[in-house]
Amino acid sequence: MQNTNPLHPIIPAVESFLKELQNIGIIKEYSLQAAELGSSKVKEFQSAFLKFSQKVNEALVLHNKTTENPDVEVSNVSEINSEHQPVEIEDNKNISNSKNLQQLQVDETEIKRRINAFLSGNEKSSERESAGKFFVSSASVVKAYLHRIEQVNPLINAVVDQRGAEALAEASSIDELIASGEKSEKELEREMPLLGVPFTVKEAISVAGLLFTTGVVSRRGMRATEDAEVIRLLRKAGAIPIAVTNTSEQCFWMETFNNLYGRTNNPYDLRRTAGGSSGGEGALLASAGSVIGVGNDIGGSIRMPSFFNGVFGHKPSRGIVPNRGHFPPTEHVLQQYIGTGPMCRYATDLKTMLRVMAGPNVNLLQLDKKVAMKNLKVFYMECDGDGNFTLPAATGVKKRRVRKVVSHFRKICDVPPQRVQIHGLKHGFKVWAHAVSAKVANVATVESRVFGDDPNVNVWKELFFSLFGWSDYSFPVVVTVIVEKYLAPKDKSVAEPFIRIQRQMEKDFQNLLQDDCVFIMPTMPEPAAFHYANILRAQNCGYVAVFNVLGLPATSCPVGLDDNGLPVGVQVIAGLRNDHLNMAVARELEREFGGWICPGPIVSSASVVKSLSSSNRAVNPLINAVVDQRGAEALAEASSIDELIASGEKSEKELELEMPLFWGSPSTVKEAINRCRWQKGAFWHLQDHIGVGNDFVEAFRMPPFLNGVFGQSH
Repeated sequence: MQNTNPLHPIIPAVESFLKELQNIGIIKEYSLQAAELGSSKVKEFQSAFLKFSQKVNEALVLHNKTTENPDVEVSNVSEINSEHQPVEIEDNKNISNSKNLQQLQVDETEIKRRINAFLSGNEKSSERESAGKFFVSSASVVKAYLHRIEQVNPLINAVVDQRGAEALAEASSIDELIASGEKSEKELEREMPLLGVPFTVKEAISVAGLLFTTGVVSRRGMRATEDAEVIRLLRKAGAIPIAVTNTSEQCFWMETFNNLYGRTNNPYDLRRTAGGSSGGEGALLASAGSVIGVGNDIGGSIRMPSFFNGVFGHKPSRGIVPNRGHFPPTEHVLQQYIGTGPMCRYATDLKTMLRVMAGPNVNLLQLDKKVAMKNLKVFYMECDGDGNFTLPAATGVKKRRVRKVVSHFRKICDVPPQRVQIHGLKHGFKVWAHAVSAKVANVATVESRVFGDDPNVNVWKELFFSLFGWSDYSFPVVVTVIVEKYLAPKDKSVAEPFIRIQRQMEKDFQNLLQDDCVFIMPTMPEPAAFHYANILRAQNCGYVAVFNVLGLPATSCPVGLDDNGLPVGVQVIAGLRNDHLNMAVARELEREFGGWICPGPIVSSASVVKSLSSSNRAVNPLINAVVDQRGAEALAEASSIDELIASGEKSEKELELEMPLFWGSPSTVKEAINRCRWQKGAFWHLQDHIGVGNDFVEAFRMPPFLNGVFGQSH
């Protein structure tokens, strides 16, 4: 038909485009019809044209300069667009005039923009929006995560060093590479599957230029001179390291704390542990300060923090991911127990990361093998068999984790899940402890790793000093030294019974976990405990540590929150090198139970007042600090403030300007001060969240000093 449609200036270009396809035999005929933009007819054709444009070889489209101002001879087109290289046509068996076609120069971005403009009715549509895709620059993503770290790190204390400027420079270079068109989208995806994606790393794994201390005071300020092997692989895949995160001292404890950087807090409850030793990674991921991270695991150090923080964490099969570049260094015999692996907010990222981190060993896995859930065989235990050295799994925890998961698989699997009993699991902690002990493994003692060769160090003196923060060594590390020195087996004969249990478990799981089977149990017997509480619960790591000794792939998967708002989850175990089953089950659990849940994006003032009131009732009988309170009035005021915020009468900036810092924050006051109410948004309650005192000859400054809080006199 004739071009009589004046409604859109793109029509001539589209008609030229279709004519060229007709001339070279790609299409036989076409028809253009005039219609008002926004009409039902246009919308109908928009959908059809979008599908068509996605199938067209982009080498066959013309630059808009060619269509708007065509040269007399087609052979001169290359001179018009001399900045581009000729496009080679791979399959031209049924295409006439292929010689001339190979001389055509194509501006891919421009034609995509014009097609998108036609489909959307907006000829000024962004050049970076095409064929239904929206492009986000790597620089903008890196900036977003660096900004998020600034927001959350003062609360959770997870990041100990970062490389913001370098990361932004690398991201900008990547954006330029993509914009240049030097490589196609498929080439970039194949060669660099993580191109432009920021990631974070446990500080015990070396990232060139960043701190590399593992929380050891004697290594203060020490920086990595090169990347660990796994970081090199991730960089090669295009990923950008932006920060390193806190760890327990020398990775020796299940809570992230050391005397260099302090303690990392759980984002779901800052009073609770983030786990260890990869607790900084777990807390940062859960706080949306990172999307993918790298941890390592010799006794559950990936899975415990993942569980406590409600994210996904995978310990790969033995010998798959390289461990070079870790501190403290470990002997070869212990390398078999260490698993460097991915930690992610989203289950789908586990496979992508593992594929890169495994390097050449990825060929030993079957990551591309499809898994049909209905054909899966699921075995499970609701606890570790109630071992003598671990806490029994709480009833509520059992129900929320294993039973709900089992119930789901009962609905979707052809073979109902089967409850089994692996008797050796109840000895898991002792099996692991003996396997990694100095006498059994013939490796250096914990004492020599911690104190070195210094003959002047007295472990009992350090224990006493560590209680008051006077030691260079953290209390848990000193306790670990004492436990190994006085309670660990003195020779292999003592460990023989547990070595036999280990061998029996290896046989049990080998028989149980065929290529279509997984085993599910709790990651830990209880959710995140309060800070310090794990000093008396170290044996609980037997739930996860035993699988380091067995070498099996193990994945911690979140399945929701408990009644206290804390993450709960399960551990998925597969047969050796069947990591693809772990990944498939993790994705299924995420789909069914929601995966990562944002840790309280909005906290109500009323909930804070209730929480602090409860804490006050618990501690005041011991410290005798509170002499009067106004709980009901404070709660009423808190509810009013929550209503004010919810109403939207004032913007966030207005509230911040008029009531800085204290939008409903409860405060306490010295009893000698009268008329105790501020006009800045705070109200008087009774806890130790915020307090006011007065100062006469340091009467205000001395109590904060003696009780370890802040106080300032004006």
